[in-house]
Amino acid sequence: MFSFLQSDWGKLKAAAKNWLYLSDKVYHFRKDLLPEADVVELSKLRDELKTQMKSKDVNKLEYAVEAMEKHMEKVGGSYFPRSSWGENIEFFFVAFIVYLGFTSFFIKPFKIPTNSMWPTYHGMTAEVWKTEEDKPNIAVRAFRKASYWASRYEVEAPEDGELLIPYREGVEHVALPNYSVPGRRFGVLPKSIMPARMERFSFFVGDSLVEYDVPETFSMGQQVIRPLLFPEEPQFSVGFKKLIKDGKRVVRKEVVLTDERGYSQKRVLKCLRTGIYLKKGDPVLSFDILTGDQLFVDRMSYHFVKPKIGDGFVFRTGNIDRLMRGGADESFYIKRLVGTPGDVLAIRDGGLFVNDRPAEGSIAFEKNAKKEEPYRGYQEKGRFIDSKGKAVPEDSYAAFGDNSYNSLDGRDWGYVPEKDVVGRPLVIYYPFTKRWGLTK
Repeated sequence: MFSFLQSDWGKLKAAAKNWLYLSDKVYHFRKDLLPEADVVELSKLRDELKTQMKSKDVNKLEYAVEAMEKHMEKVGGSYFPRSSWGENIEFFFVAFIVYLGFTSFFIKPFKIPTNSMWPTYHGMTAEVWKTEEDKPNIAVRAFRKASYWASRYEVEAPEDGELLIPYREGVEHVALPNYSVPGRRFGVLPKSIMPARMERFSFFVGDSLVEYDVPETFSMGQQVIRPLLFPEEPQFSVGFKKLIKDGKRVVRKEVVLTDERGYSQKRVLKCLRTGIYLKKGDPVLSFDILTGDQLFVDRMSYHFVKPKIGDGFVFRTGNIDRLMRGGADESFYIKRLVGTPGDVLAIRDGGLFVNDRPAEGSIAFEKNAKKEEPYRGYQEKGRFIDSKGKAVPEDSYAAFGDNSYNSLDGRDWGYVPEKDVVGRPLVIYYPFTKRWGLTK
């Protein structure tokens, strides 16, 4: 850099240093493969280069450099002459090692997978386009792609007919049937290079089956069906249950589903009649999925200070039995730290209590306690917390999601072992929304 400001001596000296670096590599990595005479000559030329660098005689140093270059062409092997491929591979290999070390001990990038911490942090969200006029034009779509990584999902109706939504009804919740299929990372890279898991959802238009593949952990019901059919209702299950209470809106459809292994299964699905009638070629569902918040996690601080209640809290799941059932892969979760070893936690009327006092340390505690929109309060559920209070075990931490009604957290699966604590979020670096910047 700025080589035009260097003198002839400075440029020649820089070249000589580069030859010494390359000759050292050849000497250490190839001396056992070379004839003794070539090794001796290489050592002699290295010593001569060092001597002439101290003499500051341009002619003698130039001669020494030329002699080294000529000998390196003979003995250098893959180290000289250097190919651009070799240089690039070495550069990226070193950069990768530095990256691994940096993310292991200092700062780790992390992507929010779900909306359990909404509205503090966002997982994948959707914007549903109900009419053609609502859809952004090409220029706006390009801006949204750069700013929010917005990806369009749209399938045409194969025939005229009413949109029917299959569902499974449980005691408390309603779910859209789906199954896992392989996909492409970022939607373009080959599955064999960077595989990704997708969730396949099925719908009907008349008697024809229509399928959507969306990223794993994306909530199709909450993010797409709810705003399409009952936007005034904050919970998908609640709104859907209200619609299916009218038995006239429920029909049954027989379908053959084929999974990624090629196995086919005939199923009869209960379906909700939506009252939305489509013509062949119309978009069945039209929506954009916006990426979840991507942030940097501080991995250093907890080596020197103890985690404190109210922190955003990133941890591994590998030693949490209830999350690893069925051969699940270890992953990273982000929740709110709500209890340290020995603290007694309780939920009463939507508020979180720590040692019989309202939880402090985060604005999310206050807003949940007041049920201030869009927070709905903490929901008492699971075996690990109740209104009376339960103590956090030694060498463990308790972590809840801010979005209590849509969060699989410590109320369901227990406590985070101290050894699995990763760090706390620092900065949201993407997407470029109002949440961009220092984390809360």
